[in-house]
Amino acid sequence: MNNKQNHVSEAIRDFAEKHITPAPADYEVIDVEVKLVTDVLSSYGSELFNNIQGVIDMRGGNLPFSEDELQKYLSLLVRLRVAYVNNKRVPYRPTDLIAVPAFVSVVLQNLGVVHHLELGLELRPVINGDNCETWSEEDLRLMTKVSRGITALGNYGLEYAKGYDRMKEGSFDFMTMSVLKDKVMGITREAHPVYALLASVLNLTGIEIALSPRITYGSITHFKRLVAHLATLKS
Repeated sequence: MNNKQNHVSEAIRDFAEKHITPAPADYEVIDVEVKLVTDVLSSYGSELFNNIQGVIDMRGGNLPFSEDELQKYLSLLVRLRVAYVNNKRVPYRPTDLIAVPAFVSVVLQNLGVVHHLELGLELRPVINGDNCETWSEEDLRLMTKVSRGITALGNYGLEYAKGYDRMKEGSFDFMTMSVLKDKVMGITREAHPVYALLASVLNLTGIEIALSPRITYGSITHFKRLVAHLATLKS
């Protein structure tokens, strides 16, 4: 009896596979909100500045920017990437070789537009209340100043990337993370924890509209401690 049941089951499975094709019920564009000022990004900026200050004190030299200027610069880099992937006018193109601290460079590489055809989703990073189309002269002067300063600090062990990723596609695992009630959450256990670390920097939210995050990766306080290790200078 069992053999017959298994045979019927396989026949039905084969029939279904030939005649039924799963497809998304519709195609939905989801705005994934990005925060320019977050606890984790601020912690990273403070640790990075303190480490730069320590090396300068030991080896001599002058700090090319203040901590406030560095913090503002990190936020402007995020804004720059969001503008670029949304086809907005940007003051610095990827090939203009603006200096991006190494950890932030990895975050920006994963920040972008994602098309998931099987789920019928398009994920697009946005900044609430900011279309990223206008850039003040003050911000542009600051970006030039801090970029040059970071380049000069390469001799002190500060690792940085020249420019940012020209590809506009983001990472699905990164863009489907959410920061909800001070916890970084994902939709599946299959996503590597590194994407939770990167997403904590920008306080991503929005994917919960279409997909329910059920996996917890840790609190924002935990991620603030983790990024301190990523702000050290190369010895």
